[in-house]
Amino acid sequence: MMNGVVALLRGSRWKLAGAGLAGALSGLGIAALIALINSALALPRAEQGRLLPAFVALCVGVFLARTASEALLVRLSQHLIAGLRCQLSRQILASPLRQLEQHGAHRLLAALTDDVQKIAALLTRLPTFCINVAVALGCFAYLGWLSWPLMLGALACIGIGIGVFLVAQLRAQGALQRSRDAGDELYKHFITVTEGGKELQMHRGRRSAFLTRWLDGAVARLRHNFVSGMTIYALAESLGLLMFFVFIGLLLFLPPDYTTHNPAVLSGYALTFLYLITPVEVLVNLAPDFGQFRVALKQLATLQLALAPGQDHGAGRPAWKTLQQLELKGVTHGYRSEHEDGQFTLGPIDLSLSPGEIVFITGGNGSGKTTLAKLLVGLYAPDSGQVSVNGEAVVGDADREAYRQLFSCVFADFYLFEELLGLDDPERAPRAGELLKRLKLDHKVSLEKGRFSTVALSQGQRKRLALLGAVLEDRPVCLFDEWAADQDPVFKRVFYEDILPDLKAQGRTVVAITHDDAYFHLADRHVKLESGRIVSIRSQRQAAACNEEPVAAPATPGRPSQLQVG
Repeated sequence: MMNGVVALLRGSRWKLAGAGLAGALSGLGIAALIALINSALALPRAEQGRLLPAFVALCVGVFLARTASEALLVRLSQHLIAGLRCQLSRQILASPLRQLEQHGAHRLLAALTDDVQKIAALLTRLPTFCINVAVALGCFAYLGWLSWPLMLGALACIGIGIGVFLVAQLRAQGALQRSRDAGDELYKHFITVTEGGKELQMHRGRRSAFLTRWLDGAVARLRHNFVSGMTIYALAESLGLLMFFVFIGLLLFLPPDYTTHNPAVLSGYALTFLYLITPVEVLVNLAPDFGQFRVALKQLATLQLALAPGQDHGAGRPAWKTLQQLELKGVTHGYRSEHEDGQFTLGPIDLSLSPGEIVFITGGNGSGKTTLAKLLVGLYAPDSGQVSVNGEAVVGDADREAYRQLFSCVFADFYLFEELLGLDDPERAPRAGELLKRLKLDHKVSLEKGRFSTVALSQGQRKRLALLGAVLEDRPVCLFDEWAADQDPVFKRVFYEDILPDLKAQGRTVVAITHDDAYFHLADRHVKLESGRIVSIRSQRQAAACNEEPVAAPATPGRPSQLQVG
């Protein structure tokens, strides 16, 4: 992630150079002003007037240079923040799904919000940092011109303060890192609050235990460690600033043999050091932001996102235009099961799909149906075996990105977009209107310029809208993961007896994960999974021959129940 920040800086190097030059001129101008003021104080009152033109010129120059530097740095910092947010979002979307699932939604959410915000906080204060660094350097240049031995003494005092600060910073960093880790946990609990709110409201004991043991504990750990880290920073800052007054005290109260006999030098040092307190205090106050910046960068680095900024695996590989056959040969995929100590392995899977067929995938909970679906559509990469399209092997991320463009999907945990993103063809609008009527949604939802008028619907209705989007994509393969689970009997029938046959008639391949055995007879093939392996693949005729009794399809209003072979 630091490389990403460096790349963004490199892209704005001319703005950065211009801001740096303006900041340096501002710092030198302030140092020159201090020198001019010190010289004016040493002159008789009658002779001070001759320095007025130079004083005015320096004031105007410092104003212009400081304004230019700050304006450029503000633009640069906002450019970096925007670039970082866009870059991180693209990296997440370009990373393997399995990797993202292992990190967890709460860590990704914390990275996109908390970590980026901390990085943004420092970048936003970058103008202040640069201006005050330039001022400090200009003042030290003036001190060196007055007396380099005294400047060495000043640097020694400041060095002691910096040493104390660095030692304290190590402890502060540890506390801030623990605070950040508690933040990950807290985001996880926030997700529980939003997604498990109904269950928590229904059970007083569960709600109380969640709040006191989980949420309050995470909040307390975050607060304790953050306060500890910031307190250490505050102590270190105070000790660092104290060294300035120690040096001024040494100048004023040590015998002149140890300092200087020149009153002008003495007053110049005292005046400059007093002025330096403000920019140095500003720089020291930025130290916690730098600490949190480092913690945020480290946290982002632990995500180990797969792609470099702006890289697109699909850019160099065109998608397949047609599908003659899709084949999985000896494909396996292993992962650690949430409820088991060992690793769950799907496969080896041997399966082929052809245009114009309906394939049902069935099996018990935990049998690997959804894993197979994600492997089939290219969201998971196989650990072994081969996936091929029209006899061409799918190898590497670029091929897999192009391969995914063959599929339209509605997953069990689907996300419904408010707009038909990527489907800008105006010719789709009439079809969308017909589908809204067919799905009995036209009285609740309209489509205006590719945008749904509302998505605030029941879960079953939202799933119908997701189905509409998948159908309009016009891709060769449609995958539906337990689509009918949230539908009433009427729409289950519409889905299985109307929509799926229509998709088949269009030459599309339909893969449906289902438990609705009353409709198994409608599939051309029925693939059954157990413990991650295919235990049977039956054709429609074989399935009918293996059933001793017919299964009654559910009765629907206005339509008598029919006996169908499962």
